[in-house]
Formats: sequence, structure tokens, C-alpha cells
Amino acid sequence: MSNPNLDSMENYTWRNTNVAKEIHGVRTAANVGGFFTPLLRPGMRLLDCGCGPGSITVGLAALVAPGEVIGIDANADLIATAQNAAQEAGLANASFQTGDVYRLPFDDNSFDVIWVHALLEHLADPPAALTEMYRVLKPGGIIGVRELDLDIRIVGPETPALNQVFDLWIRLTRENGGDTQIGKKLPSLLHAAGFQDIAVAASIEQHGRAMLKPFVPAETSANNMIALLGPFEARGYATPAEIAEMRQALSDWGQHPEGIGIFARCEAIARKDRA
Repeated sequence: MSNPNLDSMENYTWRNTNVAKEIHGVRTAANVGGFFTPLLRPGMRLLDCGCGPGSITVGLAALVAPGEVIGIDANADLIATAQNAAQEAGLANASFQTGDVYRLPFDDNSFDVIWVHALLEHLADPPAALTEMYRVLKPGGIIGVRELDLDIRIVGPETPALNQVFDLWIRLTRENGGDTQIGKKLPSLLHAAGFQDIAVAASIEQHGRAMLKPFVPAETSANNMIALLGPFEARGYATPAEIAEMRQALSDWGQHPEGIGIFARCEAIARKDRA
């Protein structure tokens, strides 16, 4: 997933920022889906829940072709971007539509595989969404989920203001109904929704000028976190002086030749019972 479902009950933390364009669009099946893609086979029918701009979806579609791939997202603008991406890639087996992960517009037992990336961390009711995904998955079908857990992060050079940004990011997302620490909860969430054979791994995303393979340029990472300072100030999380200090800390980190940012993503594979 590159962009969360924007159902009316959701209050997406990154709304009105450039994250979808500058970070979500960098995600591909190759660079975020390695734990999942070996399970794919030509002819499978696949659903991408929260497909965003389709940058991951098109890679998945190439792997299961001629199997049908459907990407859903509640953001109509991103659906248009995804459709263009599939056309540019020449993938006739991929289509996209607006949709709600709490009310998927598909029959029971419709898909062989389901992909979920960076979606559950933004939802008010992840168990309900997973239960709905379970419904549309065929018996024996596979789900792959990859979600953030900000409890596992390494950021340097470390400063109090930089640490405050992450603490307030966690708070803001929580008060919006999401959970930036959801990664560790994937096994219990999947089990509660009825999934079996749950297996979990983890990977990291690298940010910062000192990282060998940064996911995006350090300035891009810093600027996207700076976009959160507006909501921090509007909600009274920090004083104007503290906001200014955090802004400077992020700007300095984005330019620092020794800057590092390592963030964990928990990855889970699970199956629907064949019975």
C-alpha cells in the first residue's frame, strides 16, 4: 500500500502533504515486497488494498500476469495516477477503483492473494478491515502485510528536538485514530481476523545523507516531517518556540553529512483456512 484508505471515519495524518507524491510513489514491489513476491504465480487474482499511486501494484501485476489485479484506494486522484502508471507499463491486467476497505465491493472468496502496505497504521479499526479482507480471500489464499513500527528507530545525530518530532508524530497519529506502533501487533491482529500460518519478519527503510542506500533524499524525508509541524502547533502540542526548534532540527538533519534514519517495518504472511 502506498496511501491509506481515506474513508470518512478516518483522519489521515499525512493528508494535505506531499508524502504520496514524494515517498509513496518511490515504493515498488521490488523494494518493499521481497517477503511477499516469491509467493506470487502467473494467473493469480490479486487485490491491493490502499494502492495509492499504484507504484507497487504495477510490479505485482507484472508478476501474476495474466492474472487480474485490482487496486483500491479512497483517494480518487491517486486512482487516476495509478491508472496512468499501469497504462505506461503496458499492463492490461491491472485496474484501479475507489473503494473502502471496510466494505470491499467484491464477493466472498474472490481473490487468491491480498497485498496491504502502510494501510493498517492509519485506520481507526484495523480488525474490521482485516476481517473484510479475510471475507474476500479464497480458502487457502494468502495475505501479505507490511506496516510501520516507530518503536524501532535509529536517528542521528540525536537531539532533543528531533526526538520530540517522533514522539509527537506517534501522538498525532494515535489521536487521529491510527497507530505508528502497529507493526508488532500484526500477528495478533491477523489471528483475530481468522488467518492461520502467520509468519512475521522485519525490514528497514533507510533515510539520511550518511546511509548507503537512502530510500529517498534526506531533504525529502526532512521536508515531509516538517509538514507535521503545522498540526503539532494547531493542536497545542508545542509552543511556537518549540516548533521553530523542531523545524531547525529537521532541516539540519536533512543536510547533515552524518545524518542517519533507520525505521522498521514489520512484515507478515498469513493464510485463510482451506476448510
